[in-house]
Amino acid sequence: MEYSIKPIAVVSNSRRTIEDDNWGEVISTVELTKEIHASSLKEIDDFSHLEIIFYFDKVADEKIQYEARHPRNNKDYPEVGIFAQRGKNRPNKIGVTVVELLELKDRTLIVRGLDAIDGTPIIDIKPVMKEFLPKGELKQPSWAIDLMKNYWHQYMDTKEFKSNSIEGVNNIFLNLHIETERLIIRPYALTDLDELYAVVSEPDFYQFIPEDVPSRDDVQRIIEWSIQCNSKNTLTKIHKLNLAIVEKQNQKLIGYCGLGPDDVKETEIEIYYGISQVYRGRGITSEATKALMNYAFYKIGLPKIIAVVHPDNVASLRILDKLGMSYEYTYNNLNSELKDFEGLLHYSIDAKAYQ
Repeated sequence: MEYSIKPIAVVSNSRRTIEDDNWGEVISTVELTKEIHASSLKEIDDFSHLEIIFYFDKVADEKIQYEARHPRNNKDYPEVGIFAQRGKNRPNKIGVTVVELLELKDRTLIVRGLDAIDGTPIIDIKPVMKEFLPKGELKQPSWAIDLMKNYWHQYMDTKEFKSNSIEGVNNIFLNLHIETERLIIRPYALTDLDELYAVVSEPDFYQFIPEDVPSRDDVQRIIEWSIQCNSKNTLTKIHKLNLAIVEKQNQKLIGYCGLGPDDVKETEIEIYYGISQVYRGRGITSEATKALMNYAFYKIGLPKIIAVVHPDNVASLRILDKLGMSYEYTYNNLNSELKDFEGLLHYSIDAKAYQ
């Protein structure tokens, strides 16, 4: 007797290779397939946790285990039956995990702690109810405890971030520190006022930016506001992440970059950047934006990033091309409040396409 099961959703995240450990802070999107109506997820966000049932589609048939084996093929562990362990080489290749539901967006769930790699097909989704949780004391052998000791550790540098804590999430933003060959990228500080104002006051700096040129007082307010936003940023809601680009050699602030909600479509996260005139044409902006994209996808776990660019801004268009971003559409027929964005180009890239 055989049964046929079709996927009802697909996983998207930054984990593209099969690895055993460090799944604790992995953020994934679970998007329904076209055949499944969005209403199938109605009110699911009334639950804090979900059970995700998925298919280990990358496991080759010849690797399937039907008997007993050493877990992870580690001979320090006893030989136990395949049904006495949670290995992926199972006869029916089915995995199941309880995840934290962070957000529901139409046809997409954003979850934390799903131990399935990018592209994994989802078979079913169920809410976790207290009444279905185990009753009484749980027991497990010592080898299982040892095997699982790093499984839910954070998929980040554990020296920099604390796993499974609000403090660890906040550190991703408050203690952000990105280094490249020539640059340091970090959050704004109050002492950045003079150098940041000097950069944004340069002639034509705002040529392609649909905003008024800020005064020195404006820049001070922006820095203070950015610091406040950074303390409120979370993995599922970025209020604004304004960052200073600092040249390593002389420790001078030479520009900025950041992530924040798109002015036109606030549910999308935009990457933006600007650099002092004398540092342009050296690949520095590309170096900074590439590093920030890596951080956004692999540390924060964003599923998608967009960019908005003026069609005449040739230099910025080249940067987006280097980042692998693709043109989607042009902003047209906007309401009067957004008229300054009329005619700008919308580019995007998702975590699955990003390399």
